[in-house]
Amino acid sequence: MLMWKRILPVIGGIVCLYALACNPEDVPTRHKIPKLSWIQPLIANLELAGTITPVIGEGVVVFSFSRTFDTQAPLMGLNAETGNVEWKWTYLHPNSNKVGPKDYQYSFNGTLVYSTKGQIYGVNIKTGTVQWSNLIYENSRDYNEGWSDLVINLFVEPQANKYYNEHLGVANVQSGAWKTGYTLIGDEIWRPGVSSFTGMISAETDTLLYFSGTYYRPDSLQSKPFLKGYNITTDTLLFEHEGPESFGFLEIYEDYLLAGGTYLRCYDRQTGVLRWQQNIPNGVNSSGVVITGDKVLVNDGDNFAQKLHLFDIETGSRIWQSEVIETSSRLVVHKGVIYATGDRELKAINLEDGKLLWSIPSPHAKTISGAFFAPVVAIDPKTDRLFTSDYVYAMCYQLE
Repeated sequence: MLMWKRILPVIGGIVCLYALACNPEDVPTRHKIPKLSWIQPLIANLELAGTITPVIGEGVVVFSFSRTFDTQAPLMGLNAETGNVEWKWTYLHPNSNKVGPKDYQYSFNGTLVYSTKGQIYGVNIKTGTVQWSNLIYENSRDYNEGWSDLVINLFVEPQANKYYNEHLGVANVQSGAWKTGYTLIGDEIWRPGVSSFTGMISAETDTLLYFSGTYYRPDSLQSKPFLKGYNITTDTLLFEHEGPESFGFLEIYEDYLLAGGTYLRCYDRQTGVLRWQQNIPNGVNSSGVVITGDKVLVNDGDNFAQKLHLFDIETGSRIWQSEVIETSSRLVVHKGVIYATGDRELKAINLEDGKLLWSIPSPHAKTISGAFFAPVVAIDPKTDRLFTSDYVYAMCYQLE
C-alpha cells in the first residue's frame, strides 16, 4: 500500500505532462478544420450561379452572380466580416452586353479590373462604383494579368481582308489610362494566337512583358509555337524563341520564367535560355503553376486522378508528388498549407509533404442538387479568412 502511495503521484504527474503536451491549443492551427463564419445567397431564389474567384478588398469581398447559362453576371460586394451585401450591380453596367463570371481578374489598391468581351472596367471594391471603363479593349480576353499598378489584357483588332491583329495592352489600374501595347501582326500567311502572358516592372523601372503562343498557317495547318520577352519602355525585344510547345501558363520569380504545358520548363527571364525542365505526364492543369517562396507548385491535368507536384525552382528537382488530390481550382498557399476545392470538397494539403490535412463537403451538398464547391478559393492573409462558393451561396470560413 505504501508503494502505491509513492507511485501514484508519479503516474499522475506523467499523465498531467502528457495532457499538457497534447493540449489542443498546441496543435498547429492550420491543421484544424475551419469554422463556417457566414453564408450569403448569390441569387435570391437560390438558383445555381456562376462566380469569379473572390476578390478581396479592405473589409469587402467581391463575388459575381449569374443564373445558369446566363452570360450576364454583375458584381456583388459583401462585408468580409458578416457577409452582408454592401453593394451590387442590379443590372448590367451601361454599354456592356456581355459581362461574364470570369476568373483571372486583377485588383490593386482598392480597384478591381473586371474585363468582358466588349469592355473592361475599373471597379471600386469598397463601393462598387465604376471608376473607369474602356472600349479600346473591344473584343478583349476574359482575364487580366497585373503587377503593381499596371494590368495587361489581350484584345483583338479585326482587319479587312486579313485575319486580325492581336495586341497586348497595358493600362493603369486606377485610372484606366492607356500605357502602351505590343502588336502581333497577323497576315495572310501566319495567324498569331497568344496563349499566356505575364509581366513585371524591373529594378530599372522598365515595363517587361512575357508571352507565349502559336503562329498558325491556315492554308497548310502548320504551326509554330513561340516564347517572347519584350521591354515596353525601351521598345526592344529581349528574346524570341520558337518553343517546343505553346505554353498555357507563365509565371515570374526573380530571374526565372516558369512555363507550363506538357512539361514544366524554367527559363532565364532575361535571355530566354532554358535552365531546366520536368515532364508532367498529364500536362499542367487549368489551375496552372504557383510559385511559393523558392518552390514551384504544379497541378497536373488528369481530370480523374489529379496530383500535385512540388519542385525546387533553382534546380528543378522534385521535392514531392502527392497522392491523388482531385482538384482543378486555382491553388492558394497560406502559412504552409495549400487550399483548393475538388471532388466536391474544400481541401487543405500540407505544403511540406503533399499530404491531405482535411477535406469538407459543402454545407448544402445534401439539400441542394449541384451545390458543391466551385473551383474558387481566396484567402485574406490579414484576417485568415477563406472565401469560396458552392454555386448557390458565397461563404466565408475562419482559418483558426
